[in-house]
Amino acid sequence: MVRTRFAPSPTGSLHVGGARTALFNYLFARKMGGKFVLRIEDTDIARSTKESEQVIMRDLKWLGIEWDEGPDKPGDFGPYRQTERLDKYQEALKKLQRTPGTVYPCFCAEEDLEAKRKASLDKGEKSAYTPVYNCGCSSRSQEEIEKLEKEGRPYAWRFRVLTSARGSAASGEETSVFMHPPIIVKDLIHGDVTFNRILIGDFVLMKSNGLPSYNFACVVDDAAMKISHVIRGDEHLTNTPRQILLYESLGMTPPEFAHLSMILAPDHTKLSKRHGTTAVQEFKEKGYLPHSLINYISLLGWSPKDDREIFVSEKEENADVLLALLLQELSRLFSLEGVSKNPAVFDQQKLTWMNSQYIKRILPENLLESAAEISPQAQSEIRDEKMRNAYLSVIQAEKDRFHTLLQIEEHFKEYFDSSKFVLKESALEGSAKEVLSWSWSLEVLKQFKKEIESSERLSDEMISGLMKNLQKSAGRKGKDLYWPIRIALTGKIHGPELTHLIPLLGKEEILKRTAVAESLFSEQVQR
Repeated sequence: MVRTRFAPSPTGSLHVGGARTALFNYLFARKMGGKFVLRIEDTDIARSTKESEQVIMRDLKWLGIEWDEGPDKPGDFGPYRQTERLDKYQEALKKLQRTPGTVYPCFCAEEDLEAKRKASLDKGEKSAYTPVYNCGCSSRSQEEIEKLEKEGRPYAWRFRVLTSARGSAASGEETSVFMHPPIIVKDLIHGDVTFNRILIGDFVLMKSNGLPSYNFACVVDDAAMKISHVIRGDEHLTNTPRQILLYESLGMTPPEFAHLSMILAPDHTKLSKRHGTTAVQEFKEKGYLPHSLINYISLLGWSPKDDREIFVSEKEENADVLLALLLQELSRLFSLEGVSKNPAVFDQQKLTWMNSQYIKRILPENLLESAAEISPQAQSEIRDEKMRNAYLSVIQAEKDRFHTLLQIEEHFKEYFDSSKFVLKESALEGSAKEVLSWSWSLEVLKQFKKEIESSERLSDEMISGLMKNLQKSAGRKGKDLYWPIRIALTGKIHGPELTHLIPLLGKEEILKRTAVAESLFSEQVQR
C-alpha cells in the first residue's frame, strides 16, 4: 500500500512551502488509494512547542488536508511524535552497534566542530557536501574510549561512512574511489542523482543529550511506519544519501524518493518573510480562502495535463462542499510525473486573482462566516439579525468585486459608515452618472424625502408601503424609481436591498444624504 507522510518540525507556523509538501503527499496518497500520515518531528527541544504543533495541525485542517494517522488519530504505527519514540531510536542504534566498525562514539565538543567547519569554509573547501567531518574520534582505540567515558566526557554516536581498511577521507589517508562507489539516489522527479560518498563525511546519529539526529530519526520512523514514498522539499536531497546508507546498514529497503523544487519569490530568491506573507495563518487573516490557497499552491511545481488553473465549476456552492470537490478533483488529476524539477515562483497577485474567483463560487452565508472569523467587529455586528441581513445584501451585491474577505467589511462601511460616505459627481461611474441627467430624478428624490420625513419608524413593512406610495406620487417604477434613490443613499445604482439599507441608515442619516443628493441633482437640472 502507498503510504506518504508530512513530518513538520513544530518550531513555527506552517509556511506555504510546507503546505505544498503536505498537499502533494495527501494528493498522491488519495490518488493511489493509500494512507497519509502526519508525524511531528519535535526533537529540537529548544525550539519545538506544543503551540506551534497545534497551529500547524489547525492550518492543515483549515486547508482541508486531513490525515489518516497522526498524534490525534492513533494508528498501527504510532506514536506519531518523535519525542515519544526515543526507545525505537535506541533499539536501532544498538542494532548498528552490533556490526563492528559501523558506528563510533565522538567526544568532540560542538564548539570545536563548529570552529573546524568555519576554518574549512574559510579555506574555500566548498561543495554540496563540505565541510567534511574531521576529527580523530573515528580511529580511537577501545582503551581511549573507555578512559574518556570514565572521565565523564559526553559523546555523540556517529555513523562511519567509509569503512575501507585503506583509510578515510576524513582522516586524510589514501582512499580509493573504486572501493567506495558513489551513492545513487533514484529520485522520481530529478531522476538519478549521484553523490560521492568520500565527500559526505561521518555524520551524527545520536546526540550527546540522547536525542536522535534528523537523518537517523527520519529513517527509523519512515521504516517503522512503512512509508512507501518520501515526498519532500529538495533541500533534503543532500540528506538522502546518508539515509540510504542507514537503510542499508539496518537491513531495510528504502522508500521511493521525490524531491520538490524550491519555491522562489518574484525576484527569484528563496521565498521568505522579507517578501511579505508566507505563512498559511497570515493568508487566512488577510482574507484568503483555503480553496484559493490549495488551488494555487497545487500549481507551484505541478501542472495538470489539461493546463487548467481553476479545478471546480463556476456553480455557487457551500464552502465545505466546494473544498471537498476541489481536493477530490486535484487527487484525481495529480501525478508525480506532472511535477517539475524547476523552481516555482510565488506570485501573490495571481493568488489574489484566484481568491476572487473562489469568492464568486461560494454562498454568501459562508463568506460572511469566514469574514467574521477574521473580523471581531463583523463578528459582533452580525449577531443582530438586521445587521446580518445587511452584510449578506452587501455580499450578494458586491461579491463579484471582492478579492479578499476583508473587503466585505470595507464595502459594508462604504454603505453604512457616514464618515466614509461622500457623494459627488466626480465619484459617479457609468450609468450612475447618467441618472443625474434624468429629468425625473430630482422629483423622485423629493417625493422619497417627503415619505421619509412623514414616517415615524423605518420598519421593513413601512418601507414596502413607502415604495408603493412613491410609485404613485412620483409616477415612476423599476430603475426609474430606484436608481435615483440608490444614488442618493449609496452613490451606486446597485447594492444592498433597500429594505435592508434604509432601516440601518436611519432617518437622520437618510435625510442628510438626500439633502446632499438633492443639491447635486438640482445643479444638473440647472445646466
